[in-house]
Amino acid sequence: GLSRLIKVGRFVNVYKLDYAALYPNVGLTWGIFPEVDITGVMPGLLLFIADTRDKYKCIKNDYEKEGDFKSAGFYDRKQLPLKILANSFFGSLSAPYLFPWGDIDCGEEITCRGRIAFRMMIKYFKDKFDFEPLTGDTDGVDFQVLTSMNDYKYISNGAHRFNTKDKEYSGVD
Repeated sequence: GLSRLIKVGRFVNVYKLDYAALYPNVGLTWGIFPEVDITGVMPGLLLFIADTRDKYKCIKNDYEKEGDFKSAGFYDRKQLPLKILANSFFGSLSAPYLFPWGDIDCGEEITCRGRIAFRMMIKYFKDKFDFEPLTGDTDGVDFQVLTSMNDYKYISNGAHRFNTKDKEYSGVD
């Protein structure tokens, strides 16, 4: 990962922007898996874990919007072990002396691409929207926003594969 303290001081209107499941999604997007996995089980398993977690997070968010915090809490507890499993998957992949199918080159490529995405986020929001980067850690950056966040259109909540109204999984795009 990449951590940076970019600016020090007291700030107002600070917002954190981060990538959803950065390392698992980098591996899936770029197909970064060890050659020893000749059956392709690792990408299939990681995709299932990531999609199922996204589904539960989406349902949780819908219940929160409806004010049903008991149901939201239930789905939050369902998604958390999947988050830990996805992160453990990356950790195992990066530890070839502990995990028989580990591949340090794959782990390094994933973190390298993650650092590139991190830097691109800073550049994009600084150049396009004049957001001031303050701190960053692995997959997210705290920005000082000099205008109202309501002035910006929210593009995606990361749950584009799900029909949130009916809470049904609609498959991978």
